[in-house]
Amino acid sequence: MANANNSKLQNIENFLKTVMSTERHQSQIKAVSKLLPKCTEDKKFYVCDGAVYSSLYELVDGLKMMNEPTFKYHVNAQKNDFMNWVRDVFGDALLAKEIAKIPHPRGMAKKIEARITTLQRTI
Repeated sequence: MANANNSKLQNIENFLKTVMSTERHQSQIKAVSKLLPKCTEDKKFYVCDGAVYSSLYELVDGLKMMNEPTFKYHVNAQKNDFMNWVRDVFGDALLAKEIAKIPHPRGMAKKIEARITTLQRTI
């Protein structure tokens, strides 16, 4: 009888681990999906040169083409608009912290691209 109870207990524990793992995975998917789609109209990023971004993908593409004066308008000693947008709109504090240290548009694009790749692998 003890073996039967132990077996039932083990089955219940395995079931709970599976459920917990699935819930964690779903939670990760929700967090990742928040970072990758386009943002709402009121959260778009308006660049001083007239470009408008609504996703991390668009930000990467824009940074790859961005000239230095435009970049410096948004990233300088007083502010980092890209860091703030990533943190405040997409809720990615880790990426925001990482790009805060990058002084050039292509380097920032590379870091964001790497983060997107990592997030896509999570899904």
